[in-house]
Amino acid sequence: MEIEFCLAAKTYMYLPLYLAEEKGIFDYLISSNLPTSIVPYTIKFTTCEGDTKAVSTMLIHNRDSRKNADRISIAIADPVAVFDKYERINSKNDIRIIGQLINQFPFWIITNKDDNINEGPHNGLSELKDLPFKIKHLYAPNETYITANTCAKHIKSYLDEETEFHPEENFSKVVENCMGAKNSIGLSGDLNKIAKLKCNDSISIAAHMCNATSGCNIATAIITTKYICKEHGKQLIPLILEAIQNAIFIIYSSPEIAEEVCVNISKTYLDDKDNRKTIEQKTSRIIKLINDSKLYPMTTDIKQEDWLMTINYYLEHKIPIFKDWYDNCPDEEQDKQQFIISLYHKMFYRMPALEVERKMIVKFGVDCSTFDMEIPGYLRQKRKDEIKRFIATYLLTLCASLCIVISIITLICLLIRKDNIDEPTIGVILTIISLLITIFGLSPRFHNLKNFIRT
Repeated sequence: MEIEFCLAAKTYMYLPLYLAEEKGIFDYLISSNLPTSIVPYTIKFTTCEGDTKAVSTMLIHNRDSRKNADRISIAIADPVAVFDKYERINSKNDIRIIGQLINQFPFWIITNKDDNINEGPHNGLSELKDLPFKIKHLYAPNETYITANTCAKHIKSYLDEETEFHPEENFSKVVENCMGAKNSIGLSGDLNKIAKLKCNDSISIAAHMCNATSGCNIATAIITTKYICKEHGKQLIPLILEAIQNAIFIIYSSPEIAEEVCVNISKTYLDDKDNRKTIEQKTSRIIKLINDSKLYPMTTDIKQEDWLMTINYYLEHKIPIFKDWYDNCPDEEQDKQQFIISLYHKMFYRMPALEVERKMIVKFGVDCSTFDMEIPGYLRQKRKDEIKRFIATYLLTLCASLCIVISIITLICLLIRKDNIDEPTIGVILTIISLLITIFGLSPRFHNLKNFIRT
């Protein structure tokens, strides 16, 4: 069985997928929960250069999988990319959105290094007005990158009319051209280049796009087809989503593990040409940018209100991909909202994500929607509880075993020395030893102690 992820770009932002593969989370969950007919399996990452291409590739491969049951394909792309396929290939009844990977805009507004720029982690678009120069150029990805291009047009509305807009072929070109031009800003999600330039202290982050709008925005979704949901919705898909959520938890709670994975995947998946020392330096900045922006959700489930918020944002900014869709959309605002909700019920397959969310709540004991904020305090409390449980559970065992050893040694010493000990004394000692052995037998076994220490 081949599980293919069709990626919209080659970027560190898909770190949860890479981490789940690198640390064996996919392997553990799938191998221990699925029948041998599906295991063994392989994970494959296919870069498709753009959201619409990622969805197109997924659709083609999954239609082939009806003939070849040994492969499933999942697109990692902007959820509104599905509308580009709405009329042209008549796939609206085929596409299913099964979850989200990124629920904040994963873009940063950059400019040449300037010590007068306040690089606070919560900067939004309003801070652009405070830049120490007049912005003459705005660089951003072209319309192939749906969300980024739309955000760039949103930014343009904050700037003077004479500011020139430069659409580029990808995020990397945005960084290169922006750094080579004076009085310019760029909108990029190329964490690799941004982090590298930050290491060289040659770039400033003027604003974080994730702070440009209020609430949740579904920037990157997990998309597949109706057929795949029908065939694997009860077994394989929930495990894939659970692996992704576990990986997100590791990124938030253990940055050092996330940095280690970043270093490992830089060559294998991302074709990073930098030397290892440079990679190690920039990965710590990459993880800090990700965690500061809270890019990843602690639940892959997409709720109806999140969908409405996201679609209304795009409608408000007249995203071009909706050109054909506007013909079917009602004019009245109330009818329009009902139409968007009807699309939500047609296109979303929530059962696996909801099942995984329930597991996460049971496993971690907190609300998934706020877990990313609670992780540090929760982990400290969890460790304290484990220490208390250790003392309460195993202290009796350790004390009993120690007393047994001391009592036996004492009895042996008395017998060897042949001191004047009477039968009642020996009886008392033997009774104590028997009682201790009984207590020891009722207490937890040492293999449980070994398992606890191992965890």
